[in-house]
Amino acid sequence: MAEIIITSYFTTNGEPTIGLTPSIRIWEITSTGQNLVIGSTQGTGDPGPVGGGAIGGNVGDDGMMLEVYDDTTSDGSGATLGGSRDGFYKYVFSTDNGYDPKKCYAFRVDGGASQVAQERYQVGELNIMDNAEALVDLVYDEPSIEHIASGSFGEMVNQIAATNNTLLMDVADVMSLVELAVKYQANRTKIDHANATMTIYDVDCVTPLRTFALLDGDGNPSISEMCERVPIAAGTTDNQPTCSPANAAPV
Repeated sequence: MAEIIITSYFTTNGEPTIGLTPSIRIWEITSTGQNLVIGSTQGTGDPGPVGGGAIGGNVGDDGMMLEVYDDTTSDGSGATLGGSRDGFYKYVFSTDNGYDPKKCYAFRVDGGASQVAQERYQVGELNIMDNAEALVDLVYDEPSIEHIASGSFGEMVNQIAATNNTLLMDVADVMSLVELAVKYQANRTKIDHANATMTIYDVDCVTPLRTFALLDGDGNPSISEMCERVPIAAGTTDNQPTCSPANAAPV
């Protein structure tokens, strides 16, 4: 969840004003239009409890700011209890009540009717640069495919990622071949006297990895004068290429 904290400072005749319950209205501003996100009566976001947040309040209400206390504790109702205060108030504008870190906003805070006119209202604006944490999240979460301009940093990152993926796949292929070679050295092997074949089995000692036709020096089937072994395609499960000369045992 992305969020940004909006703060206000109120005074009366230049002195900090405590005990207020300021309200806030927030506008989403674009180059082509605007939208009241938090505020009565057209607001589209849930203002949340006092101070902003994820729950409470009604869509279309102004947001209510929370007075800032030192060492604030709460009874769960949103009311603050005890602690020093200096006229500061805060509002948590989060994705739960309408905040989008990619957008720009303007806000107006109303300190209430007890404030004199010239000290009642405050205004401000928010943009992505106001929230470094959200900015970092957006950079890391941005789809890389959207940044492929020739010579750009995004293109370089994509190329590095593609190279790394290729290397990882190459390593996986090499490891698979090494594991297969170990099986040929260590696994169960059986010679069939009747058919003049030799079968190498997988680690379960049951599944054939590959069967070879055993040939003598003249290319005839033999188990007594084995000069050549030729892989047979039938029953092969090691996914390696198979060559079968015409004079090898039938497949």
